[in-house]
Amino acid sequence: MSNLSPLVNRVKDVKPKAPSINSKGRKVRSDKKHDIRIPVNENEKWWVRLLAGESVLSMTQFTTLLVEKGLTRNIEFPECSYVDSENIVHAKVDQMTYKELVRLQADWDCSIRKAAHRVFKYMLILEMNHEG
Repeated sequence: MSNLSPLVNRVKDVKPKAPSINSKGRKVRSDKKHDIRIPVNENEKWWVRLLAGESVLSMTQFTTLLVEKGLTRNIEFPECSYVDSENIVHAKVDQMTYKELVRLQADWDCSIRKAAHRVFKYMLILEMNHEG
């Protein structure tokens, strides 16, 4: 192959962007979801189960929907008590939603879980009042 023109043999100076790689040596999906565990009490979990069933969604889908819906609205989320519990619901949020939760975490000086809990709890109260 040494007969080829120097133009063909020339290597580009620009290096291709290296894909994101996790600890196992695999590429990280660009549409990766972030799983956030939100502690709830028995009553809140019952409401999530009920409202999710009425919406024909899983509990995780319903919880995720509440968090995403809350972040798309321009509302203030009141402070609420945060008690870590063995009862949890999951929210699987996309990258954009996660970034918004990170911004709220910084504004409220708390953890991601506490920020998600605050948004979730307020939105759940609105949904419960809408039903009742």
